[in-house]
Formats: sequence, structure tokens, C-alpha cells
Amino acid sequence: MAWLAKGSEKVMEEPKIITRLDGGLGNQMFQYSLGRALSLLHHAPLYLDISVYRSYSTRQYALDVFNIAASALPTPGPFVTKLPLFRAAGRVMGNIARQLPPGVVAMISGMAAKGSKVKIPDAIAADPDHLRRESEQFAFDSTVLASHPPIFLVGFWQNEKYFSAFRETIQRDFTLRAPLSATARAYAKAVAQQPSASLHIRRGDYVHSSACKRLNVCGLDYYGRALRLLVSRAPDVCLFVFSDEIEWAKAHLKFDRTVFIEGCKDYEEMFLMSRCTHNIIANSSFSWWGAWLNANAQKIVVAPGQWVNADIGGRTPVPDTWEKV
Repeated sequence: MAWLAKGSEKVMEEPKIITRLDGGLGNQMFQYSLGRALSLLHHAPLYLDISVYRSYSTRQYALDVFNIAASALPTPGPFVTKLPLFRAAGRVMGNIARQLPPGVVAMISGMAAKGSKVKIPDAIAADPDHLRRESEQFAFDSTVLASHPPIFLVGFWQNEKYFSAFRETIQRDFTLRAPLSATARAYAKAVAQQPSASLHIRRGDYVHSSACKRLNVCGLDYYGRALRLLVSRAPDVCLFVFSDEIEWAKAHLKFDRTVFIEGCKDYEEMFLMSRCTHNIIANSSFSWWGAWLNANAQKIVVAPGQWVNADIGGRTPVPDTWEKV
């Protein structure tokens, strides 16, 4: 639900931007980027609501590796939030909420807030215009950028139109705070020495989790088409392969000049993707950001034409300048 952590109600009374983070690294980057764009438009500080991660078992707040311009709000303190039953209940309620129309969720949130000790900030309760909830996946809603602080953002906001006007600033925000590991530095050197292309294979939860059935798993046919398109324009590339199931990738992906990336942190892998000359991405916000942060003006980015297993009117997070196959 669209609730903030204890102590954040006072923050919301001032002209601030607060964005609720949810999901993994790539999703958090989208959520931050819209918040950052609004903070720049209105010269207002940006705060991150990270309270959802108290009930996550597989995800955690991940933006602290970057040079971001935002402060994380305090998370709820009671020890009960760490109990398995509480965490499981939070996941169940979150899954139910994601299946409901936004208007229904907003109504339930408001009803629950009236009788709950966990309250929506006063500024939001008094004026629902402060709450901006994403209504359609991958859609761009220009009225969000026209909003005025205080603003509380709830959604995934996977459309670059929300923040492309501040590309250089956001690219700086997503530079790494700490030096690369020795392993990542060695890969970065190899990437820089030759024409290169990242190729990302996302399996993991996409394949093995029933909660991800809506997501389209990119198969070898997609990667074959993507490679043929890329090699027709950049025949001399060395392929750098990234995957959450790297042994599967080694067994199934055949290309003459291939390096399989192993032993790096996830944010180091994203950094390495961004340093490649070109990018072949999966239907994953993780490799989407690896390609978007690639500063090569002549880059070729190949993306899947089908992002999810659902009829959403042809909407996709893929920018118009990227190739869809």
C-alpha cells in the first residue's frame, strides 16, 4: 500500500519529492530517475521510501552503491517486521495489490489508513493530488511531470520519457561510489581493448518462479536474431556474456569470440555492460540500464520485441532508437 515509514509524515508536509522503491536494482533505478527528474524540475529535495524491503526475502535496497542525490527515509523499527509470518503476509498483500486496478488500491489504502496506526502522510490524506500512482505499465503520463511538490510516487515508471531531459545528470548519479574489484577491472580492460557487445541472458526467477509467469523468457531464437542483426553491422565484435545462470549460457550460446562474465557484483556487471560498444539486452530492467548508461553515440542496442506475456497495447520500455527483434 502507499504508506510511508514512521517519521516521514513530517517530511511530506514540506515541498519534497518522495518515491517508493520496490523490486531489484533496475526497478529502483527507474523509480529514482523519475523522482530525480521531478526534484530537478522543482528544485525540491528527493527522498526514497525503502520500507518495502523490510518484508522482502529476495530483494534489498541497492542504490547506495551509486552517487545518487537523495536521502533514504527511516524504515519501520518494530522487531515484528522481521518475523517470518509478518514478512510472508507482506508479500501476499503486495501480490494481491498488484492485481487490482489502481483506483481500487487507492480506495482500499485510504479506508485502511483511517483505522490503522500506520498512516498515510497528512499532506497526502488531505489532498490526493500529492499521491501519483502509475496507472499503466510502460506508459508515459505527462501529467506526472506537471505535478507540484509535495509528491509521493508509487509505481515502476519504466519509460525514459520521464527523465530523458536530464540524461547527463542521471548518468552521473549512477556512477559507482567505490572502485571496481580486481576481477571487474580486468574485464573492463578487455572491453576497452576491442569492439565489444554485451549480451544479457536473464533466467533465474523468470524461469523458476511462478510469480514471474507474466514475464517473457527470451529464448535462443531471440539471441540468434539479435546476434545476426548486430554482426551484420558490427562484424568484428567480441561478445561479453552476462547471466544469472552463466553455466546455462556457456552450454547453449555459441559464438566465435566470447567472454563469459563471472565473479562480479551485480552493479559491476551493469557498469561493464555500459562500457561495451554495443548491447544485446534481455527483457530485464537490469540490462536495460546497462544499455541506457552506454554513452557511445554510435551504439547499437538490440532488445526483444515482446517484453511481457500479456496484451498491453504494444507498450514497451524500449526507446525508439533501439532495435527490436
